[in-house]
Amino acid sequence: MQAPAALHMLAVIGTFTALFGSLAMLTQTSVKKSLAFSTVGQMGFMMLQCGLGAFSSALLHIVAHALYKAHAFLSSGSVVDIARAAWAPPLRDNRHPATAVGVSGGLALTAGAAGLFGLHPAEEPGIVLLGAILQMALTYLLWNALAHHAGPGQILRAVSIAAGTSLLYFALQAGFLGLLRGEVAGPMPVDSLFDGLLLSVVLAGFFAILMLQIQYPGPAAPRIWQAAYVHLYNGFYISTIANRVLDRCWPKSHRFDHRQPGGMPQ
Repeated sequence: MQAPAALHMLAVIGTFTALFGSLAMLTQTSVKKSLAFSTVGQMGFMMLQCGLGAFSSALLHIVAHALYKAHAFLSSGSVVDIARAAWAPPLRDNRHPATAVGVSGGLALTAGAAGLFGLHPAEEPGIVLLGAILQMALTYLLWNALAHHAGPGQILRAVSIAAGTSLLYFALQAGFLGLLRGEVAGPMPVDSLFDGLLLSVVLAGFFAILMLQIQYPGPAAPRIWQAAYVHLYNGFYISTIANRVLDRCWPKSHRFDHRQPGGMPQ
């Protein structure tokens, strides 16, 4: 809180990491790689929350992520059977009016639930921002429910899940905010043009990822998307570049110079 420039830098790095991890995760065909890039994206979210001053939100996030990721790894072995048995939405018209209805409904739920618990975007931007991103993810659920003549029961179920999730999210955020009050720094309000611009960029970036997920290009996609797909699938080769830099700065011969000639450590 005493160094706004450092927090801004942390928020920018967190934004880039979250967007990068989320995009790379969409292209993975391996369960392990998908979970790994999901973790990268979630770590970026936590950095972004800290950069926006929402430290209590970041603590709640890491606890919830640990529980979710433990379940994801434990159930990853049966993911094939789950995918076969899961309901798959039918092909949809990309111009279906349910797209706008789903996005508008998700953002309205965010604003309503945040206001119900006394959380305001100008005072707790990190908390409300992540809530808006969560609701954009739930927009996919609402969109599927509203498309292709879904029945009233299916629509009511989707709206109930989205509303319940939003209320639970903001209830937990308000609870952690009160529990940690005085223990960690409080939320940092939006008081500069940079803060507002950063929030807008984050929302726009994750909205673009949502639309990419909804209208995921197939094999007949333009060449520019096919090229981007290859680079995203390989994580823009960041791990390869990091390994080469590590080998150059710290060669393997220096890493294992304490081993005996037979290869066993002393």
